[in-house]
Amino acid sequence: MSEIRATTISDAAGTGPITLTGQSAAKAWANVNHSTPVINQSFNVSSFSDLATGNGKVTYSSALSFANNVMDAGGKTNNNNTESAANRTFVRVYSLAADSGSHLCADETGTARDLIVLCYATHGDLA
Repeated sequence: MSEIRATTISDAAGTGPITLTGQSAAKAWANVNHSTPVINQSFNVSSFSDLATGNGKVTYSSALSFANNVMDAGGKTNNNNTESAANRTFVRVYSLAADSGSHLCADETGTARDLIVLCYATHGDLA
């Protein structure tokens, strides 16, 4: 068995990150509290906008090269982890621009919900 340990891996010139080939990593992700609203943690996300109850948008620090990127998201409405109709919230995420992604959250009855934990991940190529 081989083991590689490193603190920094850079390109051949030593000036930047390596290029991933045959694999992919999330180009942006965020953990936000839509109720507050605040970004708890993020990568390549500069801001979160509260557009309405259950509707929000993240703006990327560095745009992606394509407007219709692959996004996924999930979250929860409260901290008690109970399973009820109000806590089974469905998240629809969509990317319509290279510089941002949006979401709509609603429970089983179709009532819009702000999530206290909403986690996004966006896959694609940076511009």
